[in-house]
Amino acid sequence: MRRRSLLASGVALLGSGLAGCLGQSGDDTATESPTRSETPTTSDTEPVTDADVSLSASVERLQPGAVVLGVDSISTVGDGSQYLYYRVDVTDGDPPDRLDFGFRYGGDIYSPGIDTGGQLWRESRTDDRYTAERGEGWLVFELPATRAARHAALTVGSTEWPVGESVRERLGAPAPSLSLDWNVDAEQTPGETPMSFAVTNDGDRDTRFVAALNAENIDAAYAPIEAFSRRIPGGETVSWEFVHENGVAPGSNAVSDGEVDGRYTLDWTGGRREQAVRFVAEPSSE
Repeated sequence: MRRRSLLASGVALLGSGLAGCLGQSGDDTATESPTRSETPTTSDTEPVTDADVSLSASVERLQPGAVVLGVDSISTVGDGSQYLYYRVDVTDGDPPDRLDFGFRYGGDIYSPGIDTGGQLWRESRTDDRYTAERGEGWLVFELPATRAARHAALTVGSTEWPVGESVRERLGAPAPSLSLDWNVDAEQTPGETPMSFAVTNDGDRDTRFVAALNAENIDAAYAPIEAFSRRIPGGETVSWEFVHENGVAPGSNAVSDGEVDGRYTLDWTGGRREQAVRFVAEPSSE
């Protein structure tokens, strides 16, 4: 948690709403004028200190967990937290440092980033996280999961851009419950491992399915395979297929030896699942 100031002016917030997980775009557009923690003495288009920057920022998504990269696997974090992603683009002036941004939630200001020793999987797989050098990219704020606050806003120093009422309501409401149907056949052939997902949102509000898929003793002792962040509309079921290139050669000694060769593990915000597999030349007809 951080309480630091970088006074800035001349900043416009162009909100596109919380697409996907917070309802219809337009309901969540944060277009309010910036507010300040002190009474301004100049207009918003004039610098009040040595910092002068313009930017556009929009809420990208809200999700009940995040995927982090460990030494040899990935996992989900999020017990007691929720994760608010912003997309930021500095359009004029000197871009602020990433840690000069904050999110005010009630009486506290939260710095971008998450409180874990691991690296965000998204950060490890993409190069679009916000940096002052780039002047654009995404920010993530780790917020309390069940705390309601009358005030929520993106901040740069003493300048604030409050989110819309519907975003504030979503932040203060518990995430809807999800049920998961994950199918991986116990017998697999060399080359590809298909699996299916069906996630049902048991609530009436949209949320996201966040999960981390790993393989053990498949093509390596331990290996991260894929991270998932899927929008699940309220009251609906979303289904999809995923195929893992398992790297097992047809002539491998492990094929058709009758022994369990490895397993897949799925770590999601609702718990942990695993499926042991053995490799065969051809799947049984049963």
